[in-house]
Amino acid sequence: MEVSRDYTYYKEHAQDVKLDDITSSERNKNIIQKLRDGNSDFKDSLYILDEPMEDDDCEFIVQQSDDLGWLGYFVGENKRLGGLFIKCYLPPGTSFIEGICRNRSIQSLHIECDIGDYLSLGSLVGNNIFLNSLQVGSTIGNAHDFAVALGQRSYLKDLHFENLDLLDDFSDEEMSGIAQALTAQPQLEDIRLESIGFEGNGWATLATTFMGWGRNSKLKKLDLPFNNIGDEGLQSILGGIANCRNLVELNLSGNSQITVAGLRALSEFFQSKSC
Repeated sequence: MEVSRDYTYYKEHAQDVKLDDITSSERNKNIIQKLRDGNSDFKDSLYILDEPMEDDDCEFIVQQSDDLGWLGYFVGENKRLGGLFIKCYLPPGTSFIEGICRNRSIQSLHIECDIGDYLSLGSLVGNNIFLNSLQVGSTIGNAHDFAVALGQRSYLKDLHFENLDLLDDFSDEEMSGIAQALTAQPQLEDIRLESIGFEGNGWATLATTFMGWGRNSKLKKLDLPFNNIGDEGLQSILGGIANCRNLVELNLSGNSQITVAGLRALSEFFQSKSC
């Protein structure tokens, strides 16, 4: 449960809010208290979940009486938190995402739900110099805003998309927009795109992005498993990574539509000066 409030309200009441009134359990209360107090004993990773994973003290299990606005505020203000994993239902209009995107210490962010507010996510990606790993495996409700978030210049090194549930009404243009957004990320070293649903011009646009990085590319590892990549898509990708001089690993497992023609192109690529 959350009452809509702005950042000024949270800041003015942070020290006197009664934690029992904004949490559903003793564990959740303890987590918020540690976040608020900057407790050095707080584990560097926090899990925000609908259901327990390992029943650990660093798991905040969201119930109806938990105020996600306050949780987001304290996550945003904490200066010790290194990792954040989110897999829970976020009601529309929640200020939780806006709150956590004020954080400047998180190094690894893993999202397994539709966060809704993707524009605020762009603030975290673009302004947190310590954020080097972003993993998304969820329903994407707004392709345009998601692309805008990814288009922020950042310090990311690892970017993983896994099993994205992309809405059926996303156009090929919108999907290409997500691929094109990576133009701003030539510093990426590890990209994993697994079962992400790119079709049509998606792979060609991604290849153009890689090509545009040129000598600025830091890419070392490219994982593209289980994407139904065919021969045409493969040839686009190979053309795109031709100038990725730091690339040492390419994973195409599970792409059963690649035929002998595609394998021949792959063989020629490995024998070329690009490798």
